[in-house]
Amino acid sequence: MGIKLDLYLSGFTQGQSSGSNDSASINALTNRGTTTDTYGSGRFDALVELDSTRLGIWRGGHINAHLEVEAGPLPGWRGGAFWPVNTAAILPLTDPGRWSLSSLYVRQKWGGTRVMAGKVNVIDLQRQNPFFGGWGFERFQNLALVLPPTGVTPATLMAASISQTVGGVTFTAMAYDPKDRTEKTFDKLFADGVNVSLSAQWNGELWKRTSSLGVAYIASTVQSVSLEENYLPSQLRQRGPVSPSNLTVNFGHQLWTSPVRPGKGTGLYGRFGITGGDPNPIQSSMAVGISGDGFWRSRPWDGFGVGVYRYSWTKGLSSTLQISLQSEYGIELFYNLGLTPWLSISPNLQVIRPATGGAPLLTALGLRSVIRF
Repeated sequence: MGIKLDLYLSGFTQGQSSGSNDSASINALTNRGTTTDTYGSGRFDALVELDSTRLGIWRGGHINAHLEVEAGPLPGWRGGAFWPVNTAAILPLTDPGRWSLSSLYVRQKWGGTRVMAGKVNVIDLQRQNPFFGGWGFERFQNLALVLPPTGVTPATLMAASISQTVGGVTFTAMAYDPKDRTEKTFDKLFADGVNVSLSAQWNGELWKRTSSLGVAYIASTVQSVSLEENYLPSQLRQRGPVSPSNLTVNFGHQLWTSPVRPGKGTGLYGRFGITGGDPNPIQSSMAVGISGDGFWRSRPWDGFGVGVYRYSWTKGLSSTLQISLQSEYGIELFYNLGLTPWLSISPNLQVIRPATGGAPLLTALGLRSVIRF
């Protein structure tokens, strides 16, 4: 028909069986609950895609939009961990209960060339990824596994990109405003500079299984003060303004194909990142794991995931925050119990050593329900 509409109504219950309340101040700033006890919340997401060819408007085009609202006050952060244990509870970056049009962009295809321009919820770009993405209500909930942060990519972009496929490799160049554009879409657009992402992504087969390998580099023209010298008077600073950057390598390989759902299966996936250091607060990152869908004939709509992540920080971040830091690493497990094609219930377990130095081990337990219309 030319119009695709996906509606999701999600509910969450999450608490912690161990860990501190060190993230209370962060949650207070974002109008979320600050308790270590069990809390509940929900959200609604509408994703619309218009096919201009089928609608008879023009050939090769698509228009995508994402309208979302998060109810609050479920804590997004817990136990002194830097990355939210519940991504769906912190996005969009507005006050709870406020609607947000986080994506509205146009895509156009001419042969092997594709262009895109507009406002983009960055997680939407991972919609077809079998491991990452999922907005926190389809697969993983921890931000480090939903979309591993780079330190230079905001949640919502004002962006334009061009891609060219040569053989099995797609080369992409993207330019976007370095500031988050969830609310102030056009205000002082590109006033602080521009971020540029260059990537190459191979998608093909190895050993008769779907595989992928990619590399991406992000550079910024934004000039920032070194984190290590942020509190020094300007006359005592030894480094001039510097720009953040990030280099990422990703891979994926399907281990088993689904016997009941074509195109689905169980695979091994990962993403590794390294930055140019300060002023990027992130020094290096790693997120790897296994996930799968449709692996039992008797339960075609079930899915699962096991993910592990680790983040290390640049030295200047500790000075800026004036707290002791350690590498943050954690593991998350979920199981999507597909009761019907449109209803799933998902228990979730996360065990995290928080970045905040001295914080006890954090154990977060949760239950999620998702209705797809």
